[in-house]
Amino acid sequence: MHNDGSKKLVKGALILAGAGLIGKVLGASYRIPLQNLLGDEGFYIYQQIYPILGLALMLSLYGFPSAVARIAAEHGEKGETVGWRNYFLPAWVVLAGTSIIFAGMLFIGADRLAEIIGDDQLVSLYRSASFVFLAIPITAILRGACQSQAEMVPVAQSQLIEQFLRVVIIIAAAAVIGKSGDDLYKIGMAAVWAAVIGAVGAIGILLFRTKQPALGTAKFSWGRHSRALLGIGLVATLNHALLLLIQFGDMLTLLPSLREYGLSFAAAVQEKGIFDRGQPLIQIGSVLGSSLALSVMPSISKGKLEREPDLYGPFMLVAFKLSLAIGIGAAAGLIVIFPEVNTLLFENSSGTGSLRLLMLAVCVSSVAITLAAMLQGLGLYRRTALYITLALLVKVFLNFTLVRMYGIYGGAAATVLALVLMLTLASFDLSRQTALFSGMRRVSWPLVLSAGSMVIYLFAGKWFFQFMLPSMTRGMLVLEVIVLVTGGAIVYLVLLFRSKEFFREEEVSLLPASKLFLLIRKNIK
Repeated sequence: MHNDGSKKLVKGALILAGAGLIGKVLGASYRIPLQNLLGDEGFYIYQQIYPILGLALMLSLYGFPSAVARIAAEHGEKGETVGWRNYFLPAWVVLAGTSIIFAGMLFIGADRLAEIIGDDQLVSLYRSASFVFLAIPITAILRGACQSQAEMVPVAQSQLIEQFLRVVIIIAAAAVIGKSGDDLYKIGMAAVWAAVIGAVGAIGILLFRTKQPALGTAKFSWGRHSRALLGIGLVATLNHALLLLIQFGDMLTLLPSLREYGLSFAAAVQEKGIFDRGQPLIQIGSVLGSSLALSVMPSISKGKLEREPDLYGPFMLVAFKLSLAIGIGAAAGLIVIFPEVNTLLFENSSGTGSLRLLMLAVCVSSVAITLAAMLQGLGLYRRTALYITLALLVKVFLNFTLVRMYGIYGGAAATVLALVLMLTLASFDLSRQTALFSGMRRVSWPLVLSAGSMVIYLFAGKWFFQFMLPSMTRGMLVLEVIVLVTGGAIVYLVLLFRSKEFFREEEVSLLPASKLFLLIRKNIK
């Protein structure tokens, strides 16, 4: 029974991680057509409300459901049962009160928030966004109730339908607004409605799939359980929101700092919109790079690692190596071909220089998120949340200083440096907790050689296309980017696996699609 329960938990964690991966890629990629439909100014408006809606989503997806399920699990370990009357309803009251406070603070403080940012047209959007927080308690309780019984499929389904509805509504609204030439600030209101309708869709699925007894034996302690729900919930939210919080820092400080840099309001809005082009690319790269760690780490704890280091240690090492390999490869490739990628995805090459600098964040965030997941697996939730908070504070400070001197180049540098701080703190902590980084120096050379060869291929490919097709249409640009990306990935992966030092044979077997990689490795001489 114990093994069956463990298998169910691991399977459930993988299902939830898979849904989260799909949702995050979906939630990042739709912003590319959004920018195409509304331009950089419309994209700026959307990005000024997205971090707030994103934090509400994180609270309802990860933070509060984790807290609800964890406390229920603690009662289960004591042989107590939880039900709607004795646990979930009181927990809902606590979360409802907290959400009302959050909503009230945003509603009342909308004027002040818009004043800090320097755009008074955002006031009505922030007031409307405050109502999104009122849906959090229902979705959080229902998801937490499912997770407490290891029923992850309804939770995964609710995540996907919520994200799908949000994306469809936002893109449809952007298409209508862009075609009609209507007020671009309406995209912010559309985003609010999309969040509300997405939450309603998620609640509909969860209501039909959630099963819990009406009564239970556990007693709800209003003081202790309230502190635990809020403490665990907020810490868990921070641990899932590194990139979102970095964008929150930009939402607050980038526009006023660009005004201090000497730009007019219209020019600062345009620059902020251009800068935000990099966000979906960073998010997609970091999600792909950290996906293995995020799927594996929920089933690994400090106790398991100490009891069976030969079983769980390799998973951590492979997850770290994979995030490093994907992060470095994606960052190096994007930096080289960013002029083409920028024009292809966003219709022009504006901001290419600063966005190239920002692409360093793809590598740093990929590894940082992986290490943060490992720290959480070791039970160091509060410490991880502290590191993420410090990264946010550094980002805000550097925006105020570097952007005022160097414009959006300073904003790009601030993002990279804040993430480097997070990576450094997590690396130092993990080096004290585990032997994860021992022997990593010997694998650095194959990584440098593979990335360097890929960069040479990409420059040669760019020269070839420029020589053969000096005037490129957007259709031709699609062909060029596909050839460069596909060929660069093949060069990078073949050389990386050919070294047989970066990934040992036993490590390759732990990778996703391991049979394919083992076959490639076997045939590489």
